[in-house]
Amino acid sequence: MREFNAVIIENTRLSAGIFNLWLKCGFDFNAVPGQFINIYLDRQDMLLPRPISICDIKSGAIRLAYQIAGKGTEYLSRLKPGSNIRAVGPLGNGFWVEPGSGGKPLIIGGGIGVPPLLFLAKTLKPALAVLGFRSASSVILADEFLSLGCETIISTDDGSLGYKGYVTDAAETFADNKEISAVYACGPRPMLKSAAEYAGKNNMPCQVSMEEHMGCGIGACLCCPVAILENNEKIYKKLCKDGPVFNAGSVVWGGAV
Repeated sequence: MREFNAVIIENTRLSAGIFNLWLKCGFDFNAVPGQFINIYLDRQDMLLPRPISICDIKSGAIRLAYQIAGKGTEYLSRLKPGSNIRAVGPLGNGFWVEPGSGGKPLIIGGGIGVPPLLFLAKTLKPALAVLGFRSASSVILADEFLSLGCETIISTDDGSLGYKGYVTDAAETFADNKEISAVYACGPRPMLKSAAEYAGKNNMPCQVSMEEHMGCGIGACLCCPVAILENNEKIYKKLCKDGPVFNAGSVVWGGAV
């Protein structure tokens, strides 16, 4: 983890309310898929950092994809190439690659949970990637999964593209006739719970990257607890420091976050 000043190279719209941000950091930035960085906007009315998952890294540059969720990210979306920005990272614990059993990794992503999985797909390729969105107009990055050689399935809530229904139902439908080595998921909590249940009933290892509100992003403020079962005892870990990636089998899905 280090603090650094970066220069915006690109800040363009991917779909409604979602932007693609490339930052030039000026040094060899190393990160694990699933880690994130904190963006500081350095305004009196926006003091808390904005944690954003890493989508890719390349030649001293970091790629992020973020969703406008408030005045901070709305302000970020209006910054132009050449603007300077302060950041800290990489932060958190990312995905680890499960030992291969000859099967294919299954990636399940929902909405803004898809970008960090693109970074992961570069490590796991070829994988089966099942990506869920509200509608065809909100689909992002699917072509990039395809370019990595991933078998890529799209599901939409309204059926306007691909499979109609929940992304986890689509994952079960398209994975059932394949040998799956492990499941990796990122998205809304109900989606992650369903992915964990699917993996559990099929005796597959499963890792989930959890999307929850953070404060400081470095484990100091204690505002992002995740209930974990460890040695048959429920304990609380910090999402930002101990996660955001957890072994799905250890998460207490009915517990407070």
